[in-house]
Amino acid sequence: MDHITVRHIVEAVSGTLLCGDADTELKHISIDSRSMRGADLFVPLIGEKSDAHRFLVQAMDNVATLSLTWEHEAAPEGFHGALIQVKDTKLALQTIGRCLRARLSIPLVGITGSVGKTTTREMVAAALSAKYKTFKTPANHNSQIGVPLTISEISENDEIGVLELGMSEPGEMAVIAEIAAVDSAVMTNIGVTHIENLGSRENILKEKLHIQDGMKAGGILFVNGDNDMLSAVVAVLCRARHLVILSDIDGFYDHDPRLYPNAKLIEQIDTIDDSVYALAGGAGSRRGTGGMRTKLQAAALATSQGTDTIVTNGKHPEALYDIVKGLHAGTLFPGKI
Repeated sequence: MDHITVRHIVEAVSGTLLCGDADTELKHISIDSRSMRGADLFVPLIGEKSDAHRFLVQAMDNVATLSLTWEHEAAPEGFHGALIQVKDTKLALQTIGRCLRARLSIPLVGITGSVGKTTTREMVAAALSAKYKTFKTPANHNSQIGVPLTISEISENDEIGVLELGMSEPGEMAVIAEIAAVDSAVMTNIGVTHIENLGSRENILKEKLHIQDGMKAGGILFVNGDNDMLSAVVAVLCRARHLVILSDIDGFYDHDPRLYPNAKLIEQIDTIDDSVYALAGGAGSRRGTGGMRTKLQAAALATSQGTDTIVTNGKHPEALYDIVKGLHAGTLFPGKI
């Protein structure tokens, strides 16, 4: 942390300063009373087996400067330093994380996925460090508690940050995403990690997609198209109308007579359901509409009308319905607003 005082923390958490100097400057945040680096804010958390409020004095003895508390209405015996009373120390830590993020002007990249987060974080950070002074999540500080700690370590000298964002239960990613407020994000895959808490891979995907909740306007979500769940994420993410353009589907028109069996398809949009529309062409077949060039022309026409467009190839007639079901994806051309 740079240029953060006790007063800033009091204001951020809407707390009560029970004792100590409000103008004292802080440098770090710690949740371990045994591990202080000097000028630390100690956040005592309550776990299943222990309550860290028992270690307030120990934290001060280990050169902490400030502590939060929700149990005490006055400093305990032997306590020295500043003490702020809050309603919930965990929520206060998350609030501090959001406030510190708001003070940062550098872009942040979020990394999430069932597996491969740390490896991807290291690779992205290594690539970015060729040009920028790059901060990256230390260790595995990627949780509701770890992310605020991570953000507190970003310095005014850093030019870009790569944050690992993890989750293990419903609702967790939304909390983390709002704290991190990333400018762009990478999703490595959707597996079965924590499926015991989330119930299905579909629920894991829905939870992971909450990484967008705090994303800055214009942010980009990069997904791994080789993952079976993420290959459909383009269709899942489009919230406006969809124009699905298929190609390489010989015999498609014989299976669905609703579509015109000629080049006039570029002017025809057939409703597949309430949100999905189809424009089909079989490149290379005698009934085709001219291949990719025609499809790109159709995409240009659709986007000019404000329709989100997905250009994709399919080998069988049922590919159209696979797209409707979210099992197939392609290249997205966003419609103009």
